Amino acid sequence: MDERALEIASEVMEQNDDFELRGAIDGAVHATEDLRDRLEVLTKETVELQKVIIERFPDSVVVVNDLGAITHVNQQTVYMFGYHHSELIGQKVEILLPQAIRDLHIKHRERFADDPRTRQMGTDLQLLGRRKNGSEFPVEIMLSPIVTITGSYAVAVIRRKRPDN
Repeated sequence: MDERALEIASEVMEQNDDFELRGAIDGAVHATEDLRDRLEVLTKETVELQKVIIERFPDSVVVVNDLGAITHVNQQTVYMFGYHHSELIGQKVEILLPQAIRDLHIKHRERFADDPRTRQMGTDLQLLGRRKNGSEFPVEIMLSPIVTITGSYAVAVIRRKRPDN
């Protein structure tokens, strides 16, 4: 009888261990799903916050990918340059520059890609922006590189330059 009792006790313990293991696995799966859901919510909130910050920025903000295509502009860019958002997205950033310097700017953009660092653009130059209507105006531009898992970007913060008084 003692031997049979030991067999039964051993079977019960094995079943209990299997049950506990299944419970632990189920718990881990649920915890992982919960963490994934929380991460997804946080990611969406972070992306939304970034969009709001860029949109509310008091200066023009233009985000350009590593091919020179505009991926995002804020409302200040729309006001400053006279284009609608949809007219700029996907266009080369050179659309915002005077025709005479567009080819040169492509070379400058390539050099920036080789040595990406936050800096003021054209410190010794008078930089000009070009509106949709063709008029030109003096600007100050700050550049900042951004590297993400989706690629490299340059963020340009553009401010209309006021005449020195």
